[in-house]
Amino acid sequence: MLFPKSGLKLLLMVLICSWSVHAVAIELQTGMDALNLAPAVEYLEDSSGQLTLEAILSDSKLAAGFKPAPISGRDINFGYSSASYWLRVPLKREPALAANAVLELMYIYIDKIEFYAQGKAPVITGSAFPFSSHPIPNRFYAFPIELSTQQQYFYLRIQSEDALTVPLAIWQADKYSAESQKDYMLQSLYYGGLLALALYNLLLYVSLKDKTYLFYSLYVITLGLGMLAGNGLGKQLIWPDFPIWNRVSQSTILSVTGVFAIVFSQRYLQTQRQTPKAHIFLNLLMLGFGLIALLLAMSPYSHWPISGLLNLILLMSIFFASTVIWIPLKLMVAGHRGYRFFLLAWGVLSIGIIVAAFRLLDWLPTNALTAYAVQIASAFEMLFLAFALADRIHQETQLKQRSQEEALKLKQSLLKNLAISERNLENQVKERTLALEASLANEKQIRIQYIRFGSLISHEFRNQLAIIRSQLSVIDKEYQQGIVSLEKRIPIINLTINRLTSLFDKWLQDGRLNDDNHVLAIDRIDVTVWLSDLIKQYQTLQPEHEFSIKFNSEISELFADIDLLTMAVKNLIDNACKYSPENSLITIEVRRRDRMIGIAVIDYGLGIAEQHQQQIFSDYYRVNPESVIQGLGLGLSLVKRIVNRHGGHIELTSVLGCGSCFCLWLKHNRDAYADSTI
Repeated sequence: MLFPKSGLKLLLMVLICSWSVHAVAIELQTGMDALNLAPAVEYLEDSSGQLTLEAILSDSKLAAGFKPAPISGRDINFGYSSASYWLRVPLKREPALAANAVLELMYIYIDKIEFYAQGKAPVITGSAFPFSSHPIPNRFYAFPIELSTQQQYFYLRIQSEDALTVPLAIWQADKYSAESQKDYMLQSLYYGGLLALALYNLLLYVSLKDKTYLFYSLYVITLGLGMLAGNGLGKQLIWPDFPIWNRVSQSTILSVTGVFAIVFSQRYLQTQRQTPKAHIFLNLLMLGFGLIALLLAMSPYSHWPISGLLNLILLMSIFFASTVIWIPLKLMVAGHRGYRFFLLAWGVLSIGIIVAAFRLLDWLPTNALTAYAVQIASAFEMLFLAFALADRIHQETQLKQRSQEEALKLKQSLLKNLAISERNLENQVKERTLALEASLANEKQIRIQYIRFGSLISHEFRNQLAIIRSQLSVIDKEYQQGIVSLEKRIPIINLTINRLTSLFDKWLQDGRLNDDNHVLAIDRIDVTVWLSDLIKQYQTLQPEHEFSIKFNSEISELFADIDLLTMAVKNLIDNACKYSPENSLITIEVRRRDRMIGIAVIDYGLGIAEQHQQQIFSDYYRVNPESVIQGLGLGLSLVKRIVNRHGGHIELTSVLGCGSCFCLWLKHNRDAYADSTI
């Protein structure tokens, strides 16, 4: 017979308690990161709150009164209680392991914690104490300890007005330090992202004078502060000496966040105009959040209970989340399509909250994703809301353009009706104006064409002339040494001169690279023959490098403008030779992916740093302008234009110092080029 879930939990707790009653020490083992201590912890309830450790140790009856701690999920949980609790933790270590360890209590809302280690002074800390009371400067409570290979007991005394959840873990000291650094790095990335979004939208508010961006920034800032307060970073970094504020800081700040979230949502969704009733309801929620924030901020000084206010925050948050999801859904059903990012943002945040709740209910396992679900979801929410604001700017720009176009059409219509008698003269003036504009545009295009032509000529011819110069230099040196090997040099010079002639002829063919209406000359290319001939040329031109081809048995042909594609591949091979050491291997590989064919050029040379990999395809851009390697920074720009005009793209993979791989991805058949132009 299957147990119901509650009965199964009870059975598991009984089994754990029956195992723990033997007080077997948790042993810190080599290679472990954090070890959960909950199964081995025993507790003693102190209803009077007057017991001391000396009294417990000296009274055998009290010492025997310790029993297995109640476990919920992976953590010890006593629920709400006014009693104090003594926890006894048996620990030992492997003989080969260092004695230094860290006992961590990963829950910040415990009012008072007293930690006792044998032979050491007690450590007193907790949320009711300043951050300086933390024995290790960390957002959680961490206690440095020294472990023996023999079992020893460590004691904690805890009490709190909140629910007493005690997640205890033991770390090796060095691994605890490394994990803490990683945790703080991830936290800094999260809060850095929120700060960047807030500052960016504040700048948009200053520029556009639209208060939507101001309230979005305030929402981001207060949400970040609420997260800081909730995970202990607020106490550590902002109010370390103000513990009285720590207990209500998160709920107070998040109530203020609710105010800004409502105002931002109202302005973004234009609820006053589009959903008046929902607008009034949101105003009531906003008033409620503001009043609760004020009461919570005053509660440390008035000492009234806040549990009712916290429950009210939860209820109002559910109403608010439901409303801001319902409104954009209603508007999108009515035909408004500009709210998809807004809806996605609140949907993602709601999923994060549900995941966090399921983790607390032990319906989902505890891991990095579920433990930080709300933070991760809030980061994505901020990002999607930023997309929503950007989408709004885009829509407003389009609306403005349409309005301007309609106004222009109306103006033209009025002018036409008012000047019918002058139509002939206006037509003549218009025709003359259009002719002058066309002439001016044509002259400008010719000038740009000549400038670009000169740059390309300089770049391409420089490479070929460098080859001729190097061959003449070799002939001169050989001649001085009495060696005559013209049969080796003359073919190289002839090939280079032929390439110069070919380049010159191709670039003079109607300015194809700059004519936006010229149709690509798509031909069938035999991949094996084309690449084999190309590599034979380079084996002669670049004898100081080795070349290899990796064909793909599935690909025998491709369709492209062979002249332009050859020019692109030659540029990549030239660059590979130029930036690779002598005797290194240059590989040309034929690839296939989905419905695309790739021509990859792979070298093992200098490589390209990541920060330069997007810029190297720009005109005149060189990674190192002072380099002795010649070039104008035009080759990769030319390659990109050729591939783009084939409807393909370039894929770059490179590691600095380990070489680069440039892959030209092209369409797989002739039909794909039916509408292609260059």
